[in-house]
Amino acid sequence: MRLFESFIFGVLGQGIRALIGIKKQLEEANKSGKNFENWFNLKLLLVSLILGGIAGIIGLMLLNVLNLEVSKLIIMGAGYTGADFIEGVLKSQVKKLVE
Repeated sequence: MRLFESFIFGVLGQGIRALIGIKKQLEEANKSGKNFENWFNLKLLLVSLILGGIAGIIGLMLLNVLNLEVSKLIIMGAGYTGADFIEGVLKSQVKKLVE
């Protein structure tokens, strides 16, 4: 059961990340006049979600193999997602300044 749960939580985490990406793409598409069907790729989203699930399983394996505490793995994940978020915000702000 832990394997399945890890997969689902990985999918959920990647789903949140994908929603943020979709929001950004939607904003850019609106600016350029593209409609949703022109840029949205369901197959790519599904592959992304599956990869998130696999990452969740890898996280479980790290917990077991490296004997990490859950809190340490959460901090590692927060570091990754936080850096990704900050990078995205900085890129969007730079684009606004350049425009």
